[in-house]
Amino acid sequence: MNAVAPLARPEAASLQRIALAHLQLSPLNARKTQGEGVENLAASIEAHGLLQNLTVLPTDEAGTFEVIAGGRRLAALQLLDAQGRLPATLREISCLVVDDADIAVEASTAENTLREAMHPADEFDAFRRMIDAGKPIPDIAAHFGVADRVVRQRLKLANVNPDLVQVYRDGRMTLEQLQVLALTDNHDLQKQAWGKNRQDYERSPYQLRQFLTQSDVSADEALAKFVGLEAYEQAGGTVRRDLFSDRAWLTDRALLDQLAMDRLEQAAQALRDAGWSWVEARIDLDYATRAEFPAVDDRGVELTHATPEDASRETEIEARLQALDKGEKDDGENEYWDLQEELDEIAARKREIWPERIMAQAGALVTVGSGGVAITYGRLKPGEKLGKSGAVTGGADPSAPAKPKALTLSAAVLRNLSAHRSEEARHHVSRDPQLALALLVDRFASDLAGNFSHARLLTATGGRGADAAAIAPDNYNALRPKSEAAEACRKKMPRAKRLTWLIKQPQQDLLDMLADLVAQSFDGMTDHERGHAGVQELHEAIGFEMAERWNPGCDNFVARVPKPYLLAAIAEAKGKDVAKSLEGLKKGELAAEAAKLLAGTGWLPKTLRGPSYGNAAKGKATKKPTKKAAKAPAKKRAAAAKPKAKKASKAA
Repeated sequence: MNAVAPLARPEAASLQRIALAHLQLSPLNARKTQGEGVENLAASIEAHGLLQNLTVLPTDEAGTFEVIAGGRRLAALQLLDAQGRLPATLREISCLVVDDADIAVEASTAENTLREAMHPADEFDAFRRMIDAGKPIPDIAAHFGVADRVVRQRLKLANVNPDLVQVYRDGRMTLEQLQVLALTDNHDLQKQAWGKNRQDYERSPYQLRQFLTQSDVSADEALAKFVGLEAYEQAGGTVRRDLFSDRAWLTDRALLDQLAMDRLEQAAQALRDAGWSWVEARIDLDYATRAEFPAVDDRGVELTHATPEDASRETEIEARLQALDKGEKDDGENEYWDLQEELDEIAARKREIWPERIMAQAGALVTVGSGGVAITYGRLKPGEKLGKSGAVTGGADPSAPAKPKALTLSAAVLRNLSAHRSEEARHHVSRDPQLALALLVDRFASDLAGNFSHARLLTATGGRGADAAAIAPDNYNALRPKSEAAEACRKKMPRAKRLTWLIKQPQQDLLDMLADLVAQSFDGMTDHERGHAGVQELHEAIGFEMAERWNPGCDNFVARVPKPYLLAAIAEAKGKDVAKSLEGLKKGELAAEAAKLLAGTGWLPKTLRGPSYGNAAKGKATKKPTKKAAKAPAKKRAAAAKPKAKKASKAA
């Protein structure tokens, strides 16, 4: 697999077949270290034969020769012979016998310095051709003396978009970047990730990985660990695995949520059976949501060890800690803190034993924790109070019909949507110096007053805003601010005495530069359901239309939202009957259908809606002629259209 520059055969050389037992490595061989991979070379020789002869020099002992070029090949042949794997055809080796020692040294040096290793792209292309020819992976691995995993890695790289492989061949992409792009087999998605207009930092392996896995759940996240990779795959879930590391991502978030809720509901039912008046299971339970459920007085609650082993171990640790406090330290401070950490772990596993009177009135919340099921005991429902008599007051009317649960989106999707709207707003700022100036004055006024507002849109340092490229790539590349006039002025801007130079510039050039700089500092991204307050205010003030830039196919939106959300969107855009007819579809099928049905309708998630949302349809409706007008005689319509010129002249 290595290319060697051809050498002219010296006149004093002859080609002979020599027994392997009569060959030995010469001290004249230019390569003193055989290096790694002799096993691989041996496997290749076993499978394909010796593709290049050895160059040898006769020794003083008749019939024996020293190898002065081909030391690694000799070592591989000797390895095969020692392992009993040497083919019969290689008992005698084809050798070029050289009589002149000076020529021998020249030949050895040339062979070892002019060798050029095969480009990795050529290597994995060769592997792919062998697979296409019908060779199984284990056979290819055996022939080249590598593990099956190495062959699969090469084949994965060979499956990358050919245009991007050429970029790698040309030296404009690193092997690590190519390995990240191989996370997906979708060539279009690979090209989107690489992107023509992206900066170098946006093509880092980290940023590329973030782009390709933005809708997936990492196997390292608590939710994935809670469900378990094996259970997820047994349920039909697909996994995106990185063959070049041990990382993996779960691609079906809806299935993952369903499996997690099934486990949480089992834990919740066990608590209901234990006597709690109500138990609610939630996949996500942040601090703010938990605070909506008032806590009851926990006096009278007892703690018990999870297992008898924990109780025994706790006693041992406390005795040892007392000894350490008295100065009996074997390993210094390390042992003390290790024991304290173990004591904390035992305490975290303890179970709470609540009085039955409280359990009869209060409830519990069950969610996914870092170590499995996390339970918050002794809570009342939002709006409820526990009186001195022990009776619960307030809260929702139990006889009232239950309100349907709000259709919420994940924080990642909300942040993606806010990035789209932020980039649209940034685009307008970059083109409008007046708008940029207003934003700058607003920021200075806010800072001077000393009040922090969540509506702020400019970064404090004046630097680049949040990285929308990795979050909303579909909109980011289309709306990247490109103020040519401002950019041209900035390129001419000197480093030394910059202020002096700026003072002399025309006002319009300064305003163009200001708009571009303010746009670069613009940051309106958030994962709040209501969106960024500052962008909302700006949206209402200038009234841009997000439907012109965003559609449900952007950044795979339809595949990242829950099925009920998609059905509600279709019902809103196409009618309830259409949505009802699709209820039986699986999530993937529904996502594909939703993308088609919602395209061109102007439907937007609430996070993207502006003041003009829905006005276009209403405007069209008002322009329709009434039935009376449509049936009016042609003569009357013509008469009504004529100006009353004569009557006007008389009045004059």
